Amino acid sequence: PLETSQVKFDPFQAHSNQGTPFWLSSAGVGYFLPTYNPMSYSINDNENGKFKVSVRETNNIDIQLLINDNATEVYRNFAKTAGLPQTVPPKGFFEKPMFNTWIEYMKNIDQEKVLEYARKIREEEFPCEVLMIDAGWAPIHGEYEFEKEKFPDPKAMIDQLHEMDFKLLLWISPYVRKEAANYDFLESNGYFIKGPDGKEPGKIKWWGGNDYELDMSNPEAFNWFMGKLRHLQRTYGVDGFKQDGGDAKYIPEDYHTFADAGPNRSTDYWAKLGEYFDYNEYRVSWLMQSSGLVQRLRDKHNTWTRESGLGSLIPHGLTNSLIGYSYFCPDMIGGGDAKDFRDPDYKGMGTELFIRWTQASALMPMMQFSYAPWNLDKNAVEICRKYAQLHEDLGSYIYQLALQNGETGDPIARPLFYDHPDDEQAYLISDQFMLGMRFLVAPVLKEGAVERDIYLPEGLWKDYWSSKVYKGKKWLENFPAPIDVLPLFIKLD
Repeated sequence: PLETSQVKFDPFQAHSNQGTPFWLSSAGVGYFLPTYNPMSYSINDNENGKFKVSVRETNNIDIQLLINDNATEVYRNFAKTAGLPQTVPPKGFFEKPMFNTWIEYMKNIDQEKVLEYARKIREEEFPCEVLMIDAGWAPIHGEYEFEKEKFPDPKAMIDQLHEMDFKLLLWISPYVRKEAANYDFLESNGYFIKGPDGKEPGKIKWWGGNDYELDMSNPEAFNWFMGKLRHLQRTYGVDGFKQDGGDAKYIPEDYHTFADAGPNRSTDYWAKLGEYFDYNEYRVSWLMQSSGLVQRLRDKHNTWTRESGLGSLIPHGLTNSLIGYSYFCPDMIGGGDAKDFRDPDYKGMGTELFIRWTQASALMPMMQFSYAPWNLDKNAVEICRKYAQLHEDLGSYIYQLALQNGETGDPIARPLFYDHPDDEQAYLISDQFMLGMRFLVAPVLKEGAVERDIYLPEGLWKDYWSSKVYKGKKWLENFPAPIDVLPLFIKLD
């Protein structure tokens, strides 16, 4: 219920994660503005009880009112209006957990560490197909070759990874440091986003530094960058790319692009790169629903909080689903914000937090490890392995939901109200979710908790672990959930 809060975004941009100018009401009304113009919105600002949208720099506004019987039908209407995914990511994204080097090694990565990490995944019997090398494989932002001292023979490394049945993705961004070997060529050809004068490259302040951004709305710049990525594929056998950066927020509104794109459209030009690679991942988009890209939830903090830690995982993921980005991957288990792990007060990965995070991720469309589970004690490793294998066990079902999403728009992970739009109680729950119509998932999200209250919508529900059957449209109060248990129910009717 948005009137219980106060929301204001000015400007409203694709920053940090996927965003789309679409709002959904339980009354059966949707409000969609498919525009790239600068805009803002607020809900209940100053407790005025109003929803307000402002679109600037335009002579007309295309407002699409979607009116249906209930919120679910409105969403299906929106999904078709925005565009159903034209492609579905490969099975391996859905059927097995991913592993990423970022938190385990940060930028201190090299060829032997990658191979060691891969071998341990196999030795510890964690299912995995997609493996990512995050930042640190190249010498500097804007250079697209492996750093020779750290990766003396990248082709041999990738050949070994392929022999172990991994697909390898490399981290990339659109930013170029002035010291990069490519800078002079890119500057002289006008391949950067320009500053206010429309002539000189405009400096971009992003979380990785103060650099220059490739203008992907320029076909020549796009093709030049694509050539660099194809070279990595042909020469070394790289399978795909994890795209990062490109946030609209980093591009000042008075900057200039080749296609006069503006910040939000520039974000989508960068996202479009992923359409050329089966193995892709990105975390920012505006109107890219039809592309069917793997969309990562933004970096989470190594905490339990609802604002930006474990507690934010479900509401964030369900929000992604309800703006048409169903192929989402939660952030790295245990959190992916590097600042937490570099903090002098960091006391090490909390075992309980890591286990509960693994459980909460296990039945989302995708799941992703970085911090190695085998760093924990033996019992914790066994629990984490159990839920990684549960994800694999249900992988075929998850992939079928992904295929269905491409045909109907129905989300893979969805809020309880999606299949029960007449149940008012279902709209109030943001710490449980459904995996398709069949599985109800109720993770433990509070530190020290070994039980929780669970709402079952109408119908008959079987406890996945005990096979006990419960009649729905009621609460199960203080339902037991010791550290090794993820509450999970199967719908029987």
